[in-house]
Amino acid sequence: MNAIDPTASVAPGARIGDGASIGPYCIIGADVVVGEGCRLVAHVHVTGHTTIGARTVVYPFASLGTPPQSVKYRGGPTRLAIGADCDIRENVTINTGTEDDRGVTEIGERCFLMAGSHVAHDCKVGSDVTFANNAVIGGHVSVGGTFFGVVIIAIITQALVLFAIDPFVVQIVLGALILWAVGINRLRELRVAKARA
Repeated sequence: MNAIDPTASVAPGARIGDGASIGPYCIIGADVVVGEGCRLVAHVHVTGHTTIGARTVVYPFASLGTPPQSVKYRGGPTRLAIGADCDIRENVTINTGTEDDRGVTEIGERCFLMAGSHVAHDCKVGSDVTFANNAVIGGHVSVGGTFFGVVIIAIITQALVLFAIDPFVVQIVLGALILWAVGINRLRELRVAKARA
């Protein structure tokens, strides 16, 4: 049995799982799937082709499944998929994907997104990830890939310092590495766009 507050607006077509609770002034769009046992506390906005996994709790003023903040987005039916047992706190925003990438933004299971955090279009966040307050990731980011990149940069920086390389040269090397990574990512984006054309 679902508990839907009379002030909540649930569009026809939205699927609400067993035991879900939709609190006061929540707005749920027609293409939304709310998993069983979910709790949308109050003033939560969920729209687009969004799926929220079982037992996830979403706190006031979170906005999930809104169109991506991308100038390349053309209005296609892209998606947002949130795993089970997540804790999404106040003022969190998560966008759907874009047509130029995989078309989906994914949040794994048991994630904890603290107040004000933002996950942009086409990001892939694994399971058991915590975002601290106001943490943001831009479009087309994989949290695993970002972690790997930070570790590589830290190792290279420490190696250069260990060999007493001039700090100015260290910064040039790090800048070149970052530009290389951005270039590789851009080539990947172009290849994906070409394959979809």
